[in-house]
Amino acid sequence: MNPQDMTPAEIDAVLSDIWTRYYAVDNQADDLRTIARRLKNNGDRFGHLEDLLPRIAKIEDRAAQILCEATPFEAEYERRGRWTRYFLVDDRNGHIHDGRGCSTCRPTTRYRWLIEFADKPASELYAADAFADKVCSTCYPDAPVVKNPAAEKRTDLCNGRPVGGRRLYQKCTECDHTGSARSWRRHKPKTIAKI
Repeated sequence: MNPQDMTPAEIDAVLSDIWTRYYAVDNQADDLRTIARRLKNNGDRFGHLEDLLPRIAKIEDRAAQILCEATPFEAEYERRGRWTRYFLVDDRNGHIHDGRGCSTCRPTTRYRWLIEFADKPASELYAADAFADKVCSTCYPDAPVVKNPAAEKRTDLCNGRPVGGRRLYQKCTECDHTGSARSWRRHKPKTIAKI
């Protein structure tokens, strides 16, 4: 595969595959480094640390070899003037970023590459229903704001506070609601029918 003959989406697809393989190998190395750190801190009574260190070095070498595969594709990305890329944080509430260096992310953040939007304007990303509310406002300050109806303040709930001293169940200051003082929440107003 000659990167010069490939489209931006094809190059990013290859790079995405390389990074996926790298993360899989790096996860193995992380797991072994954690075990080695625990053995070192807790005392290695059985000599397992000596067996573990060469395994870690071998896995780290394999990870470095995988990253070397990316070099010609990254060079082509630089040669063409760096087209637009979009990365979705691999998390249940992940946001879409313009790179892996956003100030709202951590060095350990894992990303999923949105290859289908390679070399496309951000307006196409905003228009996609699946991603409209996930765009990072730091990376894209001009992104449209999508209102979250669940986050809006509910007006049908009582604003009362518990009153009643040190008792476990207390009455609301605004309505006839009774609840636990330890886990007091906003609630629907309750009124007792008077006969």
